[in-house]
Amino acid sequence: MKLFIPNLNFEDELSARSSKINPQTQAAIDDLAPLMGLLVDAGDAVLVNLNAVPDDLPSCLQHVRFATAEQIVSEQKSVAKIGDREIVPWGWTSRILQTAQTLNTAVNNAPELHVVKQINSRAFSATFDAVQCSDESSLPFGNERFGRLCLTMEECTNAIRKMVAARYSRWVAKPQLSNAGRNRLLVTGCELNDQQQGWLAKQISLGGVYLEPWIQPISECGLQYVIHPITTGNGEVSASNSSIEFIGATRLINDDVGRYAGSMIGLGAESETQWASSIEYGMQVCLAAQAAGYFGPLGIDSFQFQNASGELGVRLCNDVNARFTMGRLAVALRQNLQENYSGLWCQLPVAQQLNRLKTNNSDSIQELISAMQNVLTAQGENDVFIERTSPLSISGRPVRTMTLLISGPNPQQLLTCHTTLQQFVKRASPGIK
Repeated sequence: MKLFIPNLNFEDELSARSSKINPQTQAAIDDLAPLMGLLVDAGDAVLVNLNAVPDDLPSCLQHVRFATAEQIVSEQKSVAKIGDREIVPWGWTSRILQTAQTLNTAVNNAPELHVVKQINSRAFSATFDAVQCSDESSLPFGNERFGRLCLTMEECTNAIRKMVAARYSRWVAKPQLSNAGRNRLLVTGCELNDQQQGWLAKQISLGGVYLEPWIQPISECGLQYVIHPITTGNGEVSASNSSIEFIGATRLINDDVGRYAGSMIGLGAESETQWASSIEYGMQVCLAAQAAGYFGPLGIDSFQFQNASGELGVRLCNDVNARFTMGRLAVALRQNLQENYSGLWCQLPVAQQLNRLKTNNSDSIQELISAMQNVLTAQGENDVFIERTSPLSISGRPVRTMTLLISGPNPQQLLTCHTTLQQFVKRASPGIK
């Protein structure tokens, strides 16, 4: 049996920034945690908090067992012998090891935590931040690096000047451990106020800060790999003999500030041809992670962009995540697509005002989905379908974010439909910004 643990605040746990999660963040985690069930086979389970058990499951999650730690421990006491149980977290942290101990479950399939932290760091990804672009002079740091890891304020100042001189007046600074678009600094120009200087100084004290030009990608892709461990004769796990498997490519859909909004799936050979250089380069990244001692899921982001001279380029590896990713969950939904169909798996906010339209929250959201389907049909999108892929409520509390799989024969058509649905939800829910 595999017990999946959706510790979606992985980066915070790994960096030990804070052991306390505010209620709003915890609610967001609880809304999305059941989605890890998309990876689950029959007989496996997803661990959830006692007050965060999902209700009204969609068809794609109805085979999943959601269990609390209390239930797991109770079951252990009620049977004479416990079968083998494997812990499968979103990402490995010390808290996950503590949870395994609480559940009386041995952990023999985990990479060393210092290795997990190393592979997730900007220091690691910086060594692979290569760019394919014919005009090297149009980039502030040349083709070998899209950004620059800075360990002093002087290095930050020099990097900022290089970016602005190369006509990238807007730039972003990221901490050693990424946070899905949170905890970063977005600045225009060379002048910094006291707060911005303080933020940079703090990140430098924590091991360095990564500076890079802020650009709007033309297209983004999430590359999904897994480094398989091979056990030795004495049962120990060996990373050095592991094999690397490419799981698939998903087109990333991000909002204007780079936060994850969805993934395109089922794009087939055409997509893998478009991203062939990034996929091949990603294998090199995986080999380096493997050599460092990491094994398990690994996601790499890549994007196409237009440089300051107007030429197209590809940033081969702008982010490395030694954990599961939303794109990896999206890949699991490929089996839900009709033949020759593509899918867009997206997250949409649901304002509390909308949830109060009906006494029964299930009716409210189901009516919303039906209304969205009617909007698409009225626009002539008769071959586009919407499928709910997340619970309607968590322990009776209405979800604030729902996920949908929009499927159809034309990928570009799905992007248009996604925009239509976003606008529809905003109109239906005045509380959404």
